[in-house]
Amino acid sequence: MKPLCTSITLPITLLLAALILISCQSEEPAFEPASSDTYFPIEMGGKELQLQLALAPNEQQRGLMYRKKLAKGHGMLFLFEKPERRGFWMRNTS
Repeated sequence: MKPLCTSITLPITLLLAALILISCQSEEPAFEPASSDTYFPIEMGGKELQLQLALAPNEQQRGLMYRKKLAKGHGMLFLFEKPERRGFWMRNTS
């Protein structure tokens, strides 16, 4: 038979640890990922561009296709996990 103090100590310790973790949480709002309509300002060659990020495979596959217009200085930046040779289509763009 285990001593009473040992069988109570572990649950109390876990409860205290959980309360400490909860009290240490930030009051800042949780990070929300940008939507595919979000543009980020990026400076290149002394000029500011407004670029969308294509991160997910479906965003990379669609790219800028089917857009009716794109404002001057706006575009899309494709980010991939590893470098490799890739091909890009310019189909269905105006």
